[in-house]
Amino acid sequence: MAIEGDVVLVGPGVYCGTVEGPSATIEIRSTEGPEMTVLDAQGAGRCYLGTQNANTVVSGFTLRNAGVPNGFGGGVYSGVITNCVITNCVGGAGGGAYDSVLLDCRIVGNEAQYGGGIWISSGASMAKAENCLFAGNVSTTWRKSFASFAGASATLTDAPAANAGAERFFARAA
Repeated sequence: MAIEGDVVLVGPGVYCGTVEGPSATIEIRSTEGPEMTVLDAQGAGRCYLGTQNANTVVSGFTLRNAGVPNGFGGGVYSGVITNCVITNCVGGAGGGAYDSVLLDCRIVGNEAQYGGGIWISSGASMAKAENCLFAGNVSTTWRKSFASFAGASATLTDAPAANAGAERFFARAA
């Protein structure tokens, strides 16, 4: 069991199921990066179910095949995710992620009714995407990769050139 301040190292492989975020501040880090270390939800739930602990970090994984078509955050619900690939995930709001901090990630090929790549709600004061690539995400309602709701303090910074184009992003004013 991990305790406050621990770094949990995960070796290469495909790990099936959902990882639930601990209440302690820890880092869950792959040793070989997202190409070699996969969290696969197999269509039955999320890859990562975070806590409100903003200091817990998941780093260096591919998170794939999540399915919560009527819920929030297909791949990730409320997490700090760095250097990850989030792909082939389905959610009601936020196919790739919901109310999360995404840093140096690739959010590719996800689907949701709202925000195919990420959805940021009005209560998510820390949620953001920095230096992330959004590509091939589908939203059945707004057809956008990045969406935030009225009152949300959503930020998208240092985005690669592939993110350019107003048709891909949506931020709704309060």
